Amino acid sequence: QYQTSRAIDAALAKVGAALADARSATAAGGARSETAKTAATTLARLQGQATQLLGLVDGADLAPTPQMLAAWKETATALEAALAAWAAGR
Repeated sequence: QYQTSRAIDAALAKVGAALADARSATAAGGARSETAKTAATTLARLQGQATQLLGLVDGADLAPTPQMLAAWKETATALEAALAAWAAGR
């Protein structure tokens, strides 16, 4: 449980920084604004998913279920892809 919680928490920190950057770029306008808007939307959605998973993992008195772990793996993969896409697009 602890390792999964720490992994989700670390991912949320990365996403939070990237989301702030994307929102800032959206507000600034210019050539990057559409890319930034798309990135911000995707990152915000994934941040919500990860936050929900963190709540489930932290709220359980047992080890994460296989379904929780599978959901985290899927979310983590999508987060890494979104972070890489934002890094490449900025």
